[in-house]
Amino acid sequence: MKQIRFYLDFASAETYAAFDALPVALKGLSYSVHHLPVCRTMLQGANAEAAADAQHALALLAVACDPYGQPNRYLCESLLRCVLASGAREVDAAGVRWEQELSPLRDPRGASVLLQLQAHVRSARAAGIGDAPALQVDGRSFWGPDAVPRLRSYLDTGVGN
Repeated sequence: MKQIRFYLDFASAETYAAFDALPVALKGLSYSVHHLPVCRTMLQGANAEAAADAQHALALLAVACDPYGQPNRYLCESLLRCVLASGAREVDAAGVRWEQELSPLRDPRGASVLLQLQAHVRSARAAGIGDAPALQVDGRSFWGPDAVPRLRSYLDTGVGN
């Protein structure tokens, strides 16, 4: 079974498009997807304190909802739909509403949650990923508008990136 790491930024419309396309693209394959919330601004070099601003509220919330910082597909889809429905400018208010509905295991503003979010960012950077959404499998990384079809092509042929 292939283990796919999906680095997602909840404030990104591109993330939702890749998230939505992934199950269809992987139809017929044996795989497991690990959802790893990241913040695009942190991937691109923003300091750790930037993760506390409104733009990152949902990433922190998603990390807080799982003991390992890897939320399930349902939670990720719920948060992505929230951003699409409310707009990225209202993410902070949406994060507060979703925090009440999801009852995270840990405080989304807590140090352990921020450390896990930073660990996801370090993992992405170590894989050569500088933007989100991104997919990683077998040590190969795929990002950009055609990441999902390129991932499927690689899984079919073993050739790519």
